[in-house]
This record gives sequence, structure tokens and C-alpha cells, in this order.
Amino acid sequence: MSKQVVLPPDAENMINAMRALGYSFKTALADIIDNSISASASRLDIITPPTAMEDQFLAILDNGHGMTAGQLMAAMKHAGKNPNAERETSDLGRYGLGMKTASLSQCRDLIVISKADDGIKGAEWSLDTIEKTQNWTLNTYTESECQTYPCIDFLQNLDHGTLLIWRNFDNFGNASDTYDALTEKLSDAVDHLALVFHRLLNDKRNPFAIFVNGREIPPKDPFLESRKGGADATPEEKIYIDGFNEPIRVKGYTLPHQNKMSSEQLHSLGVGEQTIHEAQGFYIYRGKRLIYWGNWLRLRRRAQASKLSRICVDVPNTMDKIWELDIKKSVAVPPKAVREKLSEYLTIMISKSQKIQSGRGYRIGRKEDKNNLVWNMNILGKNRFSVRINTDSSIYQELLCSLDDEQKRLFSAYTSMLEMYYPSRWVVSQYQEDSSSSFSDSEDENTKNLLVQIIQGLKDNPELVNSILLSNAELADNVTLTRKVLEQLSGEKDD
Repeated sequence: MSKQVVLPPDAENMINAMRALGYSFKTALADIIDNSISASASRLDIITPPTAMEDQFLAILDNGHGMTAGQLMAAMKHAGKNPNAERETSDLGRYGLGMKTASLSQCRDLIVISKADDGIKGAEWSLDTIEKTQNWTLNTYTESECQTYPCIDFLQNLDHGTLLIWRNFDNFGNASDTYDALTEKLSDAVDHLALVFHRLLNDKRNPFAIFVNGREIPPKDPFLESRKGGADATPEEKIYIDGFNEPIRVKGYTLPHQNKMSSEQLHSLGVGEQTIHEAQGFYIYRGKRLIYWGNWLRLRRRAQASKLSRICVDVPNTMDKIWELDIKKSVAVPPKAVREKLSEYLTIMISKSQKIQSGRGYRIGRKEDKNNLVWNMNILGKNRFSVRINTDSSIYQELLCSLDDEQKRLFSAYTSMLEMYYPSRWVVSQYQEDSSSSFSDSEDENTKNLLVQIIQGLKDNPELVNSILLSNAELADNVTLTRKVLEQLSGEKDD
């Protein structure tokens, strides 16, 4: 007959194993904020010491509903939640491990002090204590014992809330190094938090704000929903899965061409101008919290054709298991039935992105400037088009009139060769296939050089220069570049 024995894990080894789950500073911080949101907080403050001369810590203070003594003990218990249990739709947790594993991945001491109807109480997981006792030994503190901890006065001024403190950082070196590292990591984390929680930060009905050392974090909206001249949105679609009452909600967005976006819009996106390409893909949300983005879930590769496409996917927390959500809430794998629906939707969205980008190839310039277009393009069918030089353009005609008969013959032969050998197949393939970048510095420099040549070559005909600038998409849209070149040439002329 078999014999059953209880075999608990070694406390020290288990804690160190959980520290190595792969949290970065910013993902760990986001995991802590999830708990504050679940506690119905409307404000969260992240606080660090102002100088390197002080003992270094990171404090996270919220005005949520706080925890009683019993609730605090339950929150400090590892794996204190059943991941398959039903939860409120606003509950961003799952495994009951996030606060502990995220925190102890960054430091050796995690202190949690909470204020509720039963007053102020605290608890601490200390790796030094666990190593000393070789057991799951939790330090607990009375209200008077909590008075020694940083930022406790902020918590006391609240009706209710929770103060979480990271202390005893063991990866940053001495106090000065720790201060510099915290400052750098926190600065990097700001953009991450602004994107991950952008919906909550933009929610007017249920206000939520994050402050870092007194400065509020503005949301970074990947769809430009709140911005004038933002993305073109498609109607929301719902995907129902057998066995679940709530649907998956899908909504597509097509960004304006990047040259038509202002610097404010680009900043609001949460990505720089050079990373528009990398930010394309699905944006998967769970409870208004962004958990996964910038990827097409292996349904297709990143490509130039799709770089303006963003697809928002809202997944209810009841589907965590079938989406294979991990502890860090950084990996999500849609089930097969959902993948098929998303693939169909993706095809529609990419075609919208293609139209915006391909339209710039032949639909350039105002009607009154059509005679100054360089190319005449004729669409023959899917991925088929012919290209001809616009011989009616003003500059073409002016050049032709300046040539003698022999020069005209050679010029005509050369332009015919340009048309004949126009690399249409290569253009199509480059447009459709994956590309590592969108608009590079070298491309920008080439455009600048061409612009200089045009302006210098036609300096005696300013009206023609202006007309050409307006009728060329790359020049007309890039107002900043055009202005810089004009100022540069004006300066050289003055000299």
C-alpha cells in the first residue's frame, strides 16, 4: 500500500527560482499597478528618494480600498488565488503570484502597508529572513512599527489605501549606483506604463492617474483615438467562443501616413517615427490593460504594406486559460477558432494600409498641379500597373525646349528606357514583402539632396519650384524637411 507524504518546497530555493521568472523593471512595475487598479484606486504615486545620499527605495502608493489584516495575509501568501476561479471583470490578477514575484525579482525586501477600516498594518517578505529561518517566514508589523517606513505619512493622510515598498536592491551596487539605476529604469518605465495603461489613463468615467515623483504620466494611444486627424477605425466585430458568455471584441485601426502625422501625434502613439513599422500588429487587452502588442501572432510577418495597421483585441479575463496567459501577463496565444477569425480580419485591415501607402504613388498633388507630376500611373489590375513619364509637366517641357534636335533625340531615347526598365515587379515585391525598417535616415538624406538639386536648378523660376513641391508627395508631406532645406539655401545665398 502506498504512503502519502507532504513535501513542501524549499523556501529559499523556491524564492530564488521565482526571482528568475524574467521580469524586467518596467513589467514588474506594471504588475504591481494591476493590483491597485483591481483595488479601485483612482490615483497611484511612484516615489523614489530625491538624492543618492539617502537609503534607496521605490514606493508605490494608491488610494484603493485598502486591506484588512486578514486580506493582507491572503495577499502576501504565494499562489493565494485559484487561477481558474471566477473574478470581477476589473480584476487584473490571476495566479496570486504577481505582486510577490514581480517585486522580489527587483529587490530583497518587499514591504506592504495597508490602511482600511481596521487601521494600518504591515507585512514584509525579506530574503534575509527566509535564508535565516529556512522557512516561509513573513514579518508582520503593527501600526506603530509601520511609522519608520518611508512615505508612511502619505498613507496616513488617506482614508484608505496601500503603500508598497521595494528596498534592499541587490543588483545595482552601492547607494549611488542604485540611485542612478533606479532613475534610469524609472525613466524607461514611464513610456511603458503610459502605453500599457493608456485606456485607463484616458477613461473619463472612471478616472485613473499615475504620478512619478509628482509628475503625471500622460497616456500614449497606439490608435490616436483621442487625437484630431487620428486613425481610421473600422466597426467593432464580436467573436463568440463556445462555453463563454462574453465575446472577444475586435476593432481595426489604420494610421495616417507617417509623413502626415504631427510630432504630437507620433509622441502620443508611444513609438518614435522610426518604429512605426515595428509597432504594427495586434494589440491584445485584458480588462482595458494592454498585455501584448506589436506582433501579428504568426499569422503573417511584419511588412511595409501593413505598417499602418493596428488591430485591437479585447479578451475577457474568463478566457485566460484558453489564451494561455502567463504569470507575467506578457504572452498570449489565441485558440485556433480565434486565429481563423483574426486572419480574415487582418486581410481586410492590410488592404486599408496598402491603399494609404500606394495611393501616394500616383494620387499626388492637387488637381491644379497635375501637369507637374513626374509619373503617370495606370492601374491594370491586381499588382499590375504601367508607368509613364509625364511629358506634359512644366519642367519636362522647359527642358525639351532648351535642347537642339540631336539632344532631343537622345533625351527621348533615355526617357523611353526609364519607362521600359522601370522595376515594377521589384517595387511590388518590396511593397508586399517584409522589410526591416520604414523610413531610414539615409532615405531622408537622399530626399534632402534631391530637394536641394531641384531648388538650385530652378532658382530663376520660383513659381515652378513651388508647384513642384506641392505636387510631389515626399516633398509636400515632409514640411519640416522642405523648410530646413529652404532655410539652408537662403542662408547660403545671404552669405
